[in-house]
Parts: sequence; C-alpha cells; structure tokens
Amino acid sequence: MTRRRRRLAGTLTAAVALLLTACGSGDPTRDSAGAIAEPGQTRLLKLRTGDCIVNLRRSFDDLDRGRNGVPLVRTASCSETHDGEILQISPIDASSWPGYGVVLGEAARSRPALQQRLSAAKVAGGVKLISFSPSKERWNFEDQKEIVYIALFATPRRGALKAVNGGA
Repeated sequence: MTRRRRRLAGTLTAAVALLLTACGSGDPTRDSAGAIAEPGQTRLLKLRTGDCIVNLRRSFDDLDRGRNGVPLVRTASCSETHDGEILQISPIDASSWPGYGVVLGEAARSRPALQQRLSAAKVAGGVKLISFSPSKERWNFEDQKEIVYIALFATPRRGALKAVNGGA
C-alpha cells in the first residue's frame, strides 16, 4: 500500500470514529434490572430516572456536538464516580408545541419537591438542580416532550441519590 493510500485510510478511519462519537452510541447498555451496566456515550434524552452521568458540566459546555442542543453525555453505573444523576423525567401533556410559557410553567412545578429531596439528601460539597426543557426545535425534531431534571454535584461522588433518600 502506498504512503498516500495509508494516509487516506487513516484519515477515513479517524473520520468514521469521530462521526460515531458525534452521533452517540444510542441506548446505554443496561443490566436485567434496567441500571446502566457499561459506561458509554449517548444523548441526554435517551436516559432514564436514576441514570448517572460523568462530566456533565463538560457535556453542557460542548453543545456543538449535540443535535438541536441535546448534549452527548457519558454514562456510568452510579457505583462509579459521577457528577450528575437524572432525578425525574416529567412528560408534558400536549400533542403539539405548547409554547415556552407552558413549558417553563411545567418545569417550575416539580422544582420545589425536587429541591426538598436534594436538601434532605445532604450531599457532601453540595448539589444543584438543573432542568433540560424542550425547545420548539427539540419538540419537533428530537421528539422531546418531557422535562429532564438533573442533580449536578459540586464534587463527583459515588452512589445513587435514590439509595440515599428512597427515590422520587
């Protein structure tokens, strides 16, 4: 094989790897109980309540790699070190885009109970509640019809919040 062909083959291999990383690997690998069994990359909208995320801040900072602003996240078992956990996923009951007023109102409705749960959990270093709500584009093109509430830990930790506080 000539040098030029080897270089081209290397470039194509790297491009395919980059494309697969950018697109995400789809659904996470789960055990028989539904918990994440193997670390991997996927879109935030493919996660379930109780799933844990590694390097969540970096995922939100790098939205260029997401479709319509849906971050590509690295998942892990909650027994491994992680800095984020999906607390709750609340569906929005509407067949078509309800508008930002409705979406923001729905997002605000669950926050007090979730804030209380986080306060009761007494997480070392602190924890912040963030929500990922649909935009009109995500509603129409990513089929996001729910609000994802996420615990963002100030310092990475091991263990699930649901184990600490009985779940939500």
